[in-house]
Amino acid sequence: MGSEQERSADFRKPQTVKLLVVIVFLGVSAAGNAIAHENLSIRYIKGSSGKPNEMHAQGTIKASPEKVWDAIVRLNDWSSFMPRMPASFYITDEGISAIQTAGTREANLLKKVSEKYRTEVPRQSGGLWQGAVFQIVSTPFPVKNRWFVLRYTNDETLAGRQIFKQCWEMIAANVDFVRGCFLVQSDEKSGHSLVYYEEIVDLGGHVPNWVTKIGVKSTTPDVFKNLEKEAGKASHETDPKD
Repeated sequence: MGSEQERSADFRKPQTVKLLVVIVFLGVSAAGNAIAHENLSIRYIKGSSGKPNEMHAQGTIKASPEKVWDAIVRLNDWSSFMPRMPASFYITDEGISAIQTAGTREANLLKKVSEKYRTEVPRQSGGLWQGAVFQIVSTPFPVKNRWFVLRYTNDETLAGRQIFKQCWEMIAANVDFVRGCFLVQSDEKSGHSLVYYEEIVDLGGHVPNWVTKIGVKSTTPDVFKNLEKEAGKASHETDPKD
């Protein structure tokens, strides 16, 4: 019988890294800086001898897996509730080409280009689907804001078992590498959602390790908190009390 550890084991390790943050699901025991935030467990581990920095996150969200998943897949709405994300929306394949040939790597200029190719969420309930998403992430000074075009793969094929998975990989960006995943499943003990979050990001350039660490420690708790708030909002809207 597959476990969440087995489901998270298919992430490939990048060949070369500079300043790399890895958020892994479960099963890693190592020394690091633990962060406690209510029902959220986070561990940040500084890499050494060429190994990447790591940050592990898992937590319980007080909403059903279906409600949490609905918030996660609505990438066109992420800028309204995800931390440090002033822009997030699906774009067409033509939009990808327009960004790649725009002749600029400035985030706000590329946002204007990509908005012309904005499209709706290509959701396929109960299935597996993909879509390209343009996003901007605000980063702490002195690092410039990061922009991404990411290919998101969303998997609802195990929805009957209340297991949902979303992964993303880089198409274009002003970073060297980015890849990550959300895994959502039912927490039998609490009756809520158990959520795992993994991300691998090499910001490139000469970004100090402390900048990466501050960004991770301040942002990840808000990701879980805001997902819970958004999922709860959906619950109230769709399941009103008599």
